[in-house]
Amino acid sequence: MKLKKYISILAIFTISLSMVGCLKKSNIQSSVTTSSVEENLKQVQNSTNTLATDCDYVVYDAKSSDQYNNYSPLNVLDDDSNSSWVLNDKYGKGIGEWIQINFDKEVQLDKFYIVNGLGWNGDNNESYLKNNRVKTLEVEFSNGEKQEINLEDNKVEEQEIALNKSIKTDYVKFTIKDTNEIQKVNMIDKIVEISKTDITNGNELEGAELEVIDEDGNTIDKWTSTKEPHQVKGLEEGKTYILKEKTAPYGYEITEEIEFVVTTEKDTQKIEMKDMPILKNVKVIKVDSETKETIKDKFIFGIYEDPECTKLIKEVKSNKEDGTALFEELRYGTYYIKEIKAPKDYELSSRVAKVEINDKGIFVDDEQVEETDSTIEFTFENKKIEVPKTGDESRIKLFAGAMIVSLFGIGYIVIHNHNKNTKK
Repeated sequence: MKLKKYISILAIFTISLSMVGCLKKSNIQSSVTTSSVEENLKQVQNSTNTLATDCDYVVYDAKSSDQYNNYSPLNVLDDDSNSSWVLNDKYGKGIGEWIQINFDKEVQLDKFYIVNGLGWNGDNNESYLKNNRVKTLEVEFSNGEKQEINLEDNKVEEQEIALNKSIKTDYVKFTIKDTNEIQKVNMIDKIVEISKTDITNGNELEGAELEVIDEDGNTIDKWTSTKEPHQVKGLEEGKTYILKEKTAPYGYEITEEIEFVVTTEKDTQKIEMKDMPILKNVKVIKVDSETKETIKDKFIFGIYEDPECTKLIKEVKSNKEDGTALFEELRYGTYYIKEIKAPKDYELSSRVAKVEINDKGIFVDDEQVEETDSTIEFTFENKKIEVPKTGDESRIKLFAGAMIVSLFGIGYIVIHNHNKNTKK
């Protein structure tokens, strides 16, 4: 007889059985009984769930040692390697649990084949290694004879088990006597996707030199970041790695290293390393062009992208308490600062100050300015609007009187000349 069925115990054991013998075709009902609930289930068998043998077909039933749920012992009858019988054993290993296969009549049994463990789901033996396998089975026959067999471990293929002698029996009972321990399985060649981004906006950053090392300091991968995430391959599940930034992109600070553990999830693991841009502050101090005193009043400055001051980045209002305007968190680059609104009683300045921020420092009109706490200061002068003073009124009157006398003189000359011409 050739019998192939899957029996899964606690979802950790799968036994595929093949038995050699010769049986006659039978067509009766079968039942499955669990000893814990003493429940009989009836199922009529037909050619789709009978078992092929060297001679004919046989219908059988099965019962198990424990109460079953959705993973009934009936699953061993369906000829489907993807279904299983699962016990609700509270202790986990399944030692002492059994399943019994009953034939509808006595058969002659010489040997059988067992596939030990979860080895039929096409996942490169991952399920097989992550779950326990049966180490020792006790095989019992209806004539009372028993035989203890040891199964090979780490062997997904069928194992041929030859009996000591040919036995006539109407059932075969398999009892688990011992199991192999679960092995820790670490899948190698896992892929981890790493992004290097700007912490302020999440954009991918180019130009960072990165590397992944293991706990022993061995370099697994190194690369320069681009506008796309980088995939690190050849990693191992459950193992710890370190992501390090050796050189940051231009205008960014080097961030702290990231320690991560490769997960067992099927989806690609993603890690994001965020960089903080280097930011500087520029403070403009408003002063009187003559007295050099600070002008503590309201005024507005604008910062621009271009020297013509057509592309405004933002406007900043003054702090009239100290007479300054502060441009905060400026990245590396070149900027142009211009006064938009002057203080009261002052002329609007026509100056456009060029401010350049780079890895060498901060420059105002091509002159480097010393920083204090990432901030530089420079002055912006304004000329006061000229208005007549009260003490100058006499001069104005004298000037006006002189103008009137001059006009009278001119009038007299014109009239006098006219009279002389008339007499002629």
